[in-house]
Amino acid sequence: MRLKILLSQSVLIAQDTAERVKQAANERSQNIIKQAEQDAHRLLDEAKYKANEILRQATDNAKKVCS
Repeated sequence: MRLKILLSQSVLIAQDTAERVKQAANERSQNIIKQAEQDAHRLLDEAKYKANEILRQATDNAKKVCS
C-alpha cells in the first residue's frame, strides 16, 4: 500500500512539474514573440527614415540639376 501512495505522489509531482515547464515555455515564447514584434517595428521605422533621407537627397540633387 505504501508503494502505491509513493507512486501516486510521484505521478502528481511529475504532472505538476510538467505543467510548470509548459507554463514557463509558453511565457518564454510570448516574450520572444513580443521582442520580435518590437524589433520588426524598429526595423521598419529605420527603413522609413532611410527611405525618406534618400528621397530628400534625390530631390535636392534634382533641384540642383534643374537650376
